[in-house]
Amino acid sequence: MVGSDTIVYFEGEVLGKPNTRDEAGAILKRLSGKQHEVYSGVCICTEGMSKTFSVKTKVYFREIPDDLLELYLDTEESMDKAGAYGIQAHALAFIERIEGSYSNVVGLPVDSLLIALQEFLQKLEPSKSEWRSCFVS
Repeated sequence: MVGSDTIVYFEGEVLGKPNTRDEAGAILKRLSGKQHEVYSGVCICTEGMSKTFSVKTKVYFREIPDDLLELYLDTEESMDKAGAYGIQAHALAFIERIEGSYSNVVGLPVDSLLIALQEFLQKLEPSKSEWRSCFVS
């Protein structure tokens, strides 16, 4: 089993999912033109073994013009996203650059997960020389 959750961290505060359009707009105005961090915590577990890790990505926003912000808020995609944005869709227009894992900002650090799965499965099934064979019976 794999479980994961992602947060946006800005100026000492965790920015969760907004409850209203106005709250989403306020969050995005705070992030506009600034850098913040996205953290994901991941746990891989079986009955007898578990592995946990976290991944951090720095995200740099451009200044968000008011008209672009309004258009984005009209999409309503900010309402179910930590930090009021999803990098994989319309909010990509806000991103100047990132330092770290893109998939982490999407919500699951796939690159790090694959490495951790390899280590986990090799410990779980040390007799298998090829870790990918753990996926096949």
